[in-house]
Amino acid sequence: MLLLFSLPHDAAAGPVYVGSQADPTGDTFFAGPGPDIVFAGIVADDFWVTFTMQFAPGTWDQTTTKSTFSIDADQNDATGSFWNDLGVDFTVGQGYFGDTGTAYLKGFPGNVLIGSTAVTFLTNGVEYSFARALFGAEDGLLDFVAAVQITTVFDESSPIGDFAPSIEQRGIGAASTVAAVPEPATFAMLAGGLSLLSVYRKRRTTRDE
Repeated sequence: MLLLFSLPHDAAAGPVYVGSQADPTGDTFFAGPGPDIVFAGIVADDFWVTFTMQFAPGTWDQTTTKSTFSIDADQNDATGSFWNDLGVDFTVGQGYFGDTGTAYLKGFPGNVLIGSTAVTFLTNGVEYSFARALFGAEDGLLDFVAAVQITTVFDESSPIGDFAPSIEQRGIGAASTVAAVPEPATFAMLAGGLSLLSVYRKRRTTRDE
């Protein structure tokens, strides 16, 4: 049992926060073909917040797809900028045509640029991460709506063509939520400690008999 009270500092780190939303295919609003979101997710650990968006195969072009996450960091629609039942405190998303390889973090109200980072292009999607410290005094719990547009001209884009959660899934006032999950290393240590305790108790019982 003493092992449980001697965890290394990194194994006893804070909780990881995870939120994800699957989105049905074929529900876009684009006038023609366009990126069709099938998954949007956020993972926040002690140091980084990572955003991932995936699209139905064959529906997106990495040079013209502009993904965005709108984030309500305090779950209060009276703060930030009100949009789609969220009080948007931050947006995180790709740049316009010619700049889709860069993601930007902006604060609201005011659309204030806070930071930028490189986009990683996946097989059918994108991923980008920002230092968690840039999001201010949030508690790890985030509400978000992901959206995608098409951009073919610098500094311009189409109307939003797909949401996750979709409008049908969201209803009124609903969004995806990033919530705490058990820290994997801590639970692995706990399981190991309990196993050792079980063995110790069995051996002691055998000797007593």
